[in-house]
Amino acid sequence: MTKKILILGGSSFIGSHFRVILGKRVVPTYNSRKIPGGLKFDAVKQNLADVIKSPEIFEAAIILLGDTHPDSCAKDKIRSRKLNVESIIRIIKVLKKWQLPLIFTSTEFVFDGLKGNYSERVNPNPILTYGRQKLEVEKFIQENCHSYIIVRLGKVYGSDEGDGTIFTNWLKQIRTEKNITVAADQVFSPVFVDDVISAVLVLLEKKAWGLYHLGNDRGFSRRQLLELLMQKMGKKIKITGCSIDDFPLIEKRPKNVSMNTAKIRKVKGIHIRPIGEVLDLIIKKQP
Repeated sequence: MTKKILILGGSSFIGSHFRVILGKRVVPTYNSRKIPGGLKFDAVKQNLADVIKSPEIFEAAIILLGDTHPDSCAKDKIRSRKLNVESIIRIIKVLKKWQLPLIFTSTEFVFDGLKGNYSERVNPNPILTYGRQKLEVEKFIQENCHSYIIVRLGKVYGSDEGDGTIFTNWLKQIRTEKNITVAADQVFSPVFVDDVISAVLVLLEKKAWGLYHLGNDRGFSRRQLLELLMQKMGKKIKITGCSIDDFPLIEKRPKNVSMNTAKIRKVKGIHIRPIGEVLDLIIKKQP
């Protein structure tokens, strides 16, 4: 019997794509948003062992659950730490007891954004609460686990209008507005959600344990990305550039969190599509 993959946080954006691509091969969990075939699991209040009765049916667990919104994490540090750190560490301890390999999705926000093009060899220095929480879990995994994959993700985007990601959010604005204001000084490494799924599965299949950066092969500002999308659409509207500091954010965002992704690109079978190629796909889907 083919073993299954446990998706902790199956109702998340990335989790929903794992469910679509892997189908019955996954067992997903959810908390507030019920999903078909999912197991109800409140990571703060419940123990994973009380929900999963037959861990032997799994080949690995992918940890996607948590609060991924920096301002939300900063607004209530006690609440977000209980979810993003304490509950995840409890889960990891159970997975270790079960001798189950784990995949943990971390973030480019473990860096302070002063230099950019960060490789896995650079020591993180997060300035965001969210980044500090992710880094704390990373360190726990590295110090206590053997069979693990930590994937630091750039900004993940999709291709379906209404999915709430960066390019699809702009589509309606480009069609209906005369001016769009975007930050021109925040640089990051976007990555297409389908490429995240395929890369994680390749790493798992190869048992390529360790830490990886997953994103585009260079950094982009929001303004550059919007200009690329408009160029692909054949549209031209006014873009007003501003600073990310101009937005009313609880914590100042790091300016350049672009990552060096050379390590993961050397793994045979992993393909991270250029942004232009995915933009063609996004535009093709439009009515």
